[in-house]
Amino acid sequence: MPKTSFRKNSDSPPKQKGMWMGGHVPLGYDVASRKLIPNEQETDLVRRIFNRFIRLGSTTLLCKELNELGFRTKPRRNRDGRMNNGYPFNKTTIYKILNNQLYLGKIRHVDKWYPGQHEAIVDQDMWDKVHAIMATNRVERAADVRRQTPAPLKGLLFGPDGKAMTPTHTKRGDKKYRYYVTHTAQKRSHEECPIRMVRAGDIEGIVFDQIKSIFKNPSLIISTWSVAKTMDDGITENDVRDGLQNIETIWDHLYHKEQTRLLQLFIEKIRVEPEGIHIDIRTNGINSLVLDLKTAALETKKVSA
Repeated sequence: MPKTSFRKNSDSPPKQKGMWMGGHVPLGYDVASRKLIPNEQETDLVRRIFNRFIRLGSTTLLCKELNELGFRTKPRRNRDGRMNNGYPFNKTTIYKILNNQLYLGKIRHVDKWYPGQHEAIVDQDMWDKVHAIMATNRVERAADVRRQTPAPLKGLLFGPDGKAMTPTHTKRGDKKYRYYVTHTAQKRSHEECPIRMVRAGDIEGIVFDQIKSIFKNPSLIISTWSVAKTMDDGITENDVRDGLQNIETIWDHLYHKEQTRLLQLFIEKIRVEPEGIHIDIRTNGINSLVLDLKTAALETKKVSA
């Protein structure tokens, strides 16, 4: 009997070959024959955004400057077929530009970046300078949040006794130390509860990291999309994925009140137990979050059906 040999298909997905496979064309490029072509006027604006951020060190100031000078986002075609003239910049749009490795000449496939077939707009040195500033700002902002936020997990954090943990703090000199204490430890004694209290900065950091990890889960993306498209038939799986990855990107830059609002939106309960921390997610809350982020990505434009 003749032997039959099978050759494994080693072809890489088109994006791994650096091809542009569609979607919203980013500021700085046009598209022709599935290839991104630099748009000279827009590439100047993209480089300006990177350069001015290096000088200003603040997306708030940069956003204000761009809008005062009359710059707008990339014009796009609405669902009714008409072209808009772009919209004023907001901080979310700027964060997405500054974090988009496409401007380094790369293409993203799932959660990895590959060399693209298009021309880069910014060089590695400019990229590194921007992200060094963003890393510094992130650390400083996180410290500010920890100092200023009374308790972002208030009402969400539950101890092993099944009851809500209470935020508290102590002061030593000029420094303030925040904690969450269990109901049992507060009302009875610390010896009667295996957890007693946790440092606020530690538990908040763990929760934020877990949330950002959850947002990368493929099954969550698919389940969220299946529900979200019943609320907006125009939303795509990529909209959901980009929306969740977008919140991961901008999370550390959000003011504490906005972080607290989002936590309340998509978290049902955080259970602190001796074996670990468990987060119960509100699926409908994530759907609302994705739709909000999609709207922000479209510069809060109300698109007619």
